[in-house]
Amino acid sequence: MSDEKPLITLRLGEEKQDRWDEYIQDNGEVNNRSELIRRSVSYYMNRDRERDVQLIDVLEEMKEMRQDVRLAKQSIENVESRQLTFEDVVAASEEAEAGDIDQIESMIEEVQDSAGLGDTDG
Repeated sequence: MSDEKPLITLRLGEEKQDRWDEYIQDNGEVNNRSELIRRSVSYYMNRDRERDVQLIDVLEEMKEMRQDVRLAKQSIENVESRQLTFEDVVAASEEAEAGDIDQIESMIEEVQDSAGLGDTDG
C-alpha cells in the first residue's frame, strides 16, 4: 500500500482563478494556489480553535463572576442579619433600661413611703 495522500481537485471559475493568482502575486508569502489553499485552511482551523479557547476562557470568567456574585449576596445577607441582631439587642437593651428605671422609681417610692417621707413633689 502506498503512503500517498489523496489528491483533491478544485474547479475554479476563471474570475476566481484570476483573483487568486492576483492575490498570490501581490502577497509574496505564497507561491501557488495549493499553498494558498493550505494556508487558508490552516488559518481558519486555527482561528476556530482560538475561538473555542476564548469561549472557554469567557465561560470560566463567567463562572468566577457568578461565584463572586453569590459570595457578595451571602455577605450582604450576613451583614443584614447582623444588623437585625444588633437592632434587636439595642431594642432589648432600651426595654431593659426602661424597665430598670421603672423598677428603681418603684423602689424609691417604697423606701420613701416606709420612711414616712411620702411624695414631696405634690
